[in-house]
This record gives sequence, structure tokens and C-alpha cells, in this order.
Amino acid sequence: MSKPITKARHRIHEIYSQEKLEGLWKIIRNPTLTNNDMRIDAVLDHLKDLDVTFIAGGTNRMTILIEDYIHKIALDSRGIRDNWNEFNTSVDAQPYVTKTYESNGLIDVAEYVNLISREEFIDSQDHIRAMLEYLAEDWLFCDISLKPKNFVNFGHRDNGDLVILDYGLTN
Repeated sequence: MSKPITKARHRIHEIYSQEKLEGLWKIIRNPTLTNNDMRIDAVLDHLKDLDVTFIAGGTNRMTILIEDYIHKIALDSRGIRDNWNEFNTSVDAQPYVTKTYESNGLIDVAEYVNLISREEFIDSQDHIRAMLEYLAEDWLFCDISLKPKNFVNFGHRDNGDLVILDYGLTN
């Protein structure tokens, strides 16, 4: 007997109307928004009618929490590339990275994990080194290292598993 076919959820289309998506595209392509702070403010204003919790802004993307999922929104063309990289890497790099469930380039929908503290990061150096050595057999990471400033790129699942949560600059 074959397994029943389950229909995949499409959270992007469940949450964002076509109008919302088009508005986000306009924001990231707007030449008058000259820095990420301006783009982040514009995105948050555009999404104000959704139940959104702002998490952080980064170099090329911002993260928000909606319905227990992280949504990584590209802020520029490099952010789009980072979203596709994470989506394409996610399955093969398990269990060492957060799961990215879907992407349209503009938005990644990913697993929510708890951030680790700088102290937890320092205490986990051996474990992180082992993770990175394993992953380095197949990938190059451009912004993940054991330097203390990079503790913000790591988190842990509810079961305690340590994971990399920002791996967009992976080749």
C-alpha cells in the first residue's frame, strides 16, 4: 500500500497576499531607500497589519517571526542570493543548520530556534568546531567562524541540538 500524498504548506502564499509581495519587491528595489535601516522600517510599516515580531536586521536580510516560523526577508539582491543559498543547502546540511521550509528568493520561511548566549558559544567551541569541520567537507562558509562576534549565527533547538541559523553565505 502506498503512502498517502500530503500537500505541502505554502506559508508564503498563506500569509502574504500578492499585493504584499509586490510591495516588498518595490521596497527592496526602491533607490531612495539607501540603507538597511530605511528598508527595514519600510518593510515593517508595509507588514504592520500582520502579526509580526521583528527579530533582527542583518547585512542583506531582516528576520521576523510569524506563527512560530522565522521569515528572512531579503533587503537587496545579495539577500535574495542568501535566501536561495539557505534554501538549497538546508536539506543536505541537516542536522547542523536550521531547516528552511520554503523560499521565493524574497522570503525564506525557516525553523525558529533559540539564540545562544556569548557564554554558551564559548563553552561550545569544540562542538562548533566539529560541526564546521564536518560541513567544510562540502561547503565554504564565508561568515561563520569561532570568533566571538559570530555567536549570533548559532542557536539551539528545543531539544538542545546546536545549529547554525544564518548560513546564507554558503557555497
